[in-house]
Amino acid sequence: MNLLALILALVFSGATAGAQVGPNPGTWLLLPGDYSRNASVEDVTLLALLQRARMLEMQREKTWKAEWNQLASTTQEVLSKGVVNISWRFLTRLLWLMNGGLPGEESELLATMNFLPDARVLPADDILHVGVLPMFGAGKRLQKTYTFRATLADGGGKVVATSQPVVIDAIEERELSIPLGKLPAGGYTVRCELTPAEGKEPLSAVTREILICPDCKTRISRLSERMQRAQITTPRQRAAMETLEYLRARLQAGLQGYVGAPSELWHPAVARFAGTMWLRESRTSDYERHLAQAEKLAELLEKGEDPWQTMRGHMTLAYLATDNTYQPYDVYIPQKLSPKMPVVALIHAGGGDFSSPFVTALDDKGVPLAAKLAEEHGFVVVSPFGRGSFGVQVDLAEADFYVTLDKVALICDAEVSRAYVFGYWTGGVGTLNMALRQSNRFAAIALAAGVPGPRGVAFDKLGDVALQVFAAGKDRFSAAQNAKMLALSAERAKRRAVLVELPDADAFSVYPVALKPAFEFFAKVRKDIAAAEAAKPKPADAPKAPETAKQR
Repeated sequence: MNLLALILALVFSGATAGAQVGPNPGTWLLLPGDYSRNASVEDVTLLALLQRARMLEMQREKTWKAEWNQLASTTQEVLSKGVVNISWRFLTRLLWLMNGGLPGEESELLATMNFLPDARVLPADDILHVGVLPMFGAGKRLQKTYTFRATLADGGGKVVATSQPVVIDAIEERELSIPLGKLPAGGYTVRCELTPAEGKEPLSAVTREILICPDCKTRISRLSERMQRAQITTPRQRAAMETLEYLRARLQAGLQGYVGAPSELWHPAVARFAGTMWLRESRTSDYERHLAQAEKLAELLEKGEDPWQTMRGHMTLAYLATDNTYQPYDVYIPQKLSPKMPVVALIHAGGGDFSSPFVTALDDKGVPLAAKLAEEHGFVVVSPFGRGSFGVQVDLAEADFYVTLDKVALICDAEVSRAYVFGYWTGGVGTLNMALRQSNRFAAIALAAGVPGPRGVAFDKLGDVALQVFAAGKDRFSAAQNAKMLALSAERAKRRAVLVELPDADAFSVYPVALKPAFEFFAKVRKDIAAAEAAKPKPADAPKAPETAKQR
């Protein structure tokens, strides 16, 4: 089974342990690669999920049109074969019709045209270039003319510059420019819009994020020099150097091309159809955070020190995997770290990445809720990547999960023999699969959004793993009844299961709402495990065996 078909099968059917799996997604790309020329598996999967959710709604509301049945059937057939680019075109065409569009060149133009800045990080006084990049149909003349323009806004949303419009009358590469002038350093958004000449509403629009950083290039150069002088003699220092190598590559890539989190690389068609139905993360601070973290690591390694003796808080780390790829993960190390502290793993949802579980749930001061809960309950928190935006913890991604735990044990002296794992949406499907396959590595799991039903779940394979299930009443991707039935079936199988009903939560709002009760559940399970261990007879208290005749 190919990757696209596997992801959709797991998400749509709620398939669990025993599913046949095929190729695994590659590591998070540092460079856009062929992204601007081909549809990504992540974007196709997002559109497929959006189309399915919208179709089910329309069928319930009796607004689905019979004339769409053939296109919907063909689209599903192509998706099942995992043909990415063709699936992309069919999905865009179908969603265009479902959202009130008329057949014609506009849906094809929406599907093909992507808009990307030429770099993520720019120095002051530079020129921002934004490219119009067709994925297919290059050279085709258009029946209508369209206007492409870009608007630059600061972090507060104030427009600071607007490009000259570019006329689009054919499917071909075009570029526009915005001089940055004396704009201050910081994060900015670039709003790209393609509008029909006679229309007011954009046909296609997307927001990209950039960072103006006058000294980033110099700082990265100094970082490389310090890395050459680093003193590496221990496994913990080697782990720090692997993180440095990954961060430097990612930082350098930001100077050379447009890179970012999955939601920052959305194709404009995804942005149009997702609307408010899908959560989009703002990640303007990632680059600065990574650069500051890399500089601190390099400083300590240059002195021959162990960085993990003093570094605390939210960080992005990485290790070199056996397939020679760097696998990133985010970690929160509590300020009052103690030996053998237990670990909570947060498995991100589809469309997210390793930082998403931290940055998508913040308090009113912008502090990640996961960080606050880690301090409150005494957990180290880790968020693996899972080999992709839709990593569902299979094949290499599952192996990476356990390697990531081992890395956390190395740098934090944490207890990882049995982890506490919160799986969000597709991450929840993956979490349940892993717990069913290796229950001895899990103390408790929590599942929220897109929770699969109990069909095919062998609850006896969960062992003594405690289960918490969140039922989001307004989840458009999986009925809340699935979550309720999963928890009920687990109870009937005499598993420890807790159902938390959140009638006003949807697939996106459920995550920040569920974090606190999930950590409280994990803390309770940890306490119960400790109490059970304490109640076990000590070796000295064990009854003595009767003496044998020979002993007498």
